[in-house]
Amino acid sequence: NQRGDAMTMGISTPQPVIVLVKNMFQRGWKLTINGRPHKLFPVNCLFLGFELPAGAHDIALAYQPPGFKAGLMLTALSWLMLLLLIIRQRHSKKAPE
Repeated sequence: NQRGDAMTMGISTPQPVIVLVKNMFQRGWKLTINGRPHKLFPVNCLFLGFELPAGAHDIALAYQPPGFKAGLMLTALSWLMLLLLIIRQRHSKKAPE
């Protein structure tokens, strides 16, 4: 099941395996197996890979570009500063002379 930069799948295997996902390996991919973070590694210097133990598993992969959270915080800080400047400007206009 894939939506945007995220995908989920169920995998059942009788023995431990290495799973290859044909998405380009980049920093920013996060993997969870049964809700717990798990390590990803590059396969053939290009694709995503991970080790999967025997059994039935719920897999979730999600991509968030590096620096996304920092950019989001800077944007929020910029909006807050702009709001404070507007409030200050309006307040200074209303003050009696």
